Amino acid sequence: MQWCCQPDVGLQPDVRVSVWAVRSNEIVDWPDLTQSRRLREMQLSNNNIRKIGAGVKNLRLLRTLDMSNNQLNDLAAELSEAMRLRELILYGNPLDQAPSCAREANTDALFKFLSALSAGCRTGVARFAGHDLGAVPLQLLEVRHLHDVDFSANGLTLIPRQISHLTQLKVLNLKDNLLNNIPIELSLCPELHTLNLDRNKFLDVVPNICAISQLEVLTLTENNVTTLSYDIPNMVSLVMLDLRGNPNLSKVSQQMLHQSISHLQIYLRTIQTGIIQGGIFLSRRALFEFPIEVHHGNGTIKSLSLAYNEITVMPSSIEQLSRLTHLDISNNLFEKLPDSLGQMTHLAELLLNDNQLRMLPATFVNLTGLSVLALERNPLETFPFEAVENWTGLKQLTIDTEQPVEMPEGPVHTTTQLMPIEVMTQGMAKCISYRERLLKSRASGSLDLSVMQLSFMPASVMRMPLLTLLNLTGNSLLMIPEGITSLVSMTDLGLNDNRLSTLPPPMAALTSLRILSAIDNRLQYLAPDLGRLSRLEDLNLTNNPELMCPPPEVFKLGVGAIRNFLNRVSYGKTHGSIELSGLALENLVLPWDDLQSKLQALVLSRNQLEAMPKEADRCTCLTALWVDSNALTTLPTSFGKLCALKSLALDMNQLAALPSCVCDMTALERLTLDNNVLRFLHPRMSELQSLTLLSAANNRLTMLPASLASISCLRSLTLAGNSLAPLPPALRDRHDIDIDVPKV
Repeated sequence: MQWCCQPDVGLQPDVRVSVWAVRSNEIVDWPDLTQSRRLREMQLSNNNIRKIGAGVKNLRLLRTLDMSNNQLNDLAAELSEAMRLRELILYGNPLDQAPSCAREANTDALFKFLSALSAGCRTGVARFAGHDLGAVPLQLLEVRHLHDVDFSANGLTLIPRQISHLTQLKVLNLKDNLLNNIPIELSLCPELHTLNLDRNKFLDVVPNICAISQLEVLTLTENNVTTLSYDIPNMVSLVMLDLRGNPNLSKVSQQMLHQSISHLQIYLRTIQTGIIQGGIFLSRRALFEFPIEVHHGNGTIKSLSLAYNEITVMPSSIEQLSRLTHLDISNNLFEKLPDSLGQMTHLAELLLNDNQLRMLPATFVNLTGLSVLALERNPLETFPFEAVENWTGLKQLTIDTEQPVEMPEGPVHTTTQLMPIEVMTQGMAKCISYRERLLKSRASGSLDLSVMQLSFMPASVMRMPLLTLLNLTGNSLLMIPEGITSLVSMTDLGLNDNRLSTLPPPMAALTSLRILSAIDNRLQYLAPDLGRLSRLEDLNLTNNPELMCPPPEVFKLGVGAIRNFLNRVSYGKTHGSIELSGLALENLVLPWDDLQSKLQALVLSRNQLEAMPKEADRCTCLTALWVDSNALTTLPTSFGKLCALKSLALDMNQLAALPSCVCDMTALERLTLDNNVLRFLHPRMSELQSLTLLSAANNRLTMLPASLASISCLRSLTLAGNSLAPLPPALRDRHDIDIDVPKV
């Protein structure tokens, strides 16, 4: 029986009807079909129906349903229970929340989806594996009691934010898709504990995953994960993390994960904290590979410590840590270093000791900022000696200067002997000559190692405490090692024609030294401690054109004057006060950093200084500075940095004006300017509110700034010997100041 309905006809088909057609009406709601169970075909096209009612499941005989050109947004899960439904026509509907298969002519995939949807609605377990959905149907996310959902193998490229509607979700399977991220809203599913992301397109364990703090199981096998997020330590409930099949994943991350998730989390937390603080400490972690995760801190890390591991290879990408100043890779298994390490020009401390290095990259010549380089206990066969000249700031270099060499011992036998690297490179003949010189010295106490091309003093020499004479002339020595302190019997030391820039403090231990010659070097200064060489009789430092301290005026007076000068400076290093008056000094250099930070009083009276020492402004602890009776004509603008200065004596110089920088010394209490050629006092003098005494007698002053009266602490003002106009009224009214002015 067939039944058609016109616009003005009711919407209740007869119970006997098998075909019901209600086309081109304005029906909005799904009709009540509870009594129409014999329907085999329904034609409801060209209406305004928005939703297929749940009652469709009762139409057990229904084979065709035409819902074309309506307003359907989703599909009722109950369609899957219409057991004989074979033809479902849906074109011309929005279907915004329905799967893409709802728009296809072939309804097999649609019925498959509807069946899974129906099961999910009943049980809370939705299985959509292999449905080729292409996108997650939004209507599914409205089934809020779902707790186990399988979306594997659907070609998904994103998960909609509405996933957060599934508040009871516990297990989510998204494997075999095309995902490279998940929405942060997934973290709003409070009961989610298992997430499967195997075989997708993830490059990282993205932060949105790590935001699911309650997650217990996370699998990301066979993706392209290369690095791990530093937020992984926030996943406090995680008990299983599977990252197998990610060939580009850091070996260190794999190593840590193999030990346990907590090891991995501690490792990542260490790097994250280090990046924030500017230094990463990964020593003693049993690492076999270089931790590439540190590259996340390329712009911030200044210190990296990887000591006491078993790393064998350093990647060339190390140069990306461009701000690194401290690198410790000691006690590893490095046999070679990349050339790119030599491009890290900010490096100041480089610790390479206890490795298997046989040579250093030629690019090390570029490390001009090095101050500390540790190389001991490496089987070095060569050394870039030419690079050391570029390391102008090098203060500490530790190296095993000798390596074992097989040498002939008679016509048949050989013996192993330690030999300086520089000698090794010159061939066996030179090695034999070196050995013979050592043998002779054991009998005579004198060792001649001249013209051996040595850049370092051999360690074996410093194990000869009975040596009295040592000649190292004509080599290329760059520094004197601390081990020289063991040569306590040394009386004669020849260091001529080398490349030394200083004679360091350890030489002060050579208390028996009488003759010291360092002609033709590059000396810039002597260590103050050398003043303790009380037996020194002959000191020859000729042809060191850069030698500025002690000054030439002191050298002209002989060894005694040199020792006296050095002892005065040494006293200042320990007691904070240096007195260098009456030495006829024309110029003075104070090159010792440890002195500048401790000096509190400096007396340079009765010399011939035309300028202040350029290092004086670094002596920020200075409280007293006396430079009276010199030839100063001006003061440096940096003078104002001496903010702790309380007493300043500038009497008997040639100062025509007092620069404003003096007025920055707000702690100044005493200022004496007598016997200069001052024409005025700076108006800013009133800023010296701690000043109690100001003396400017015998100058060329004609008037005073009225602001002097505002210096509340001022008690003594000496102005005799000037051609002054009457004092400003405010100054005359200061009866608490003892004023000495010219008599009229």
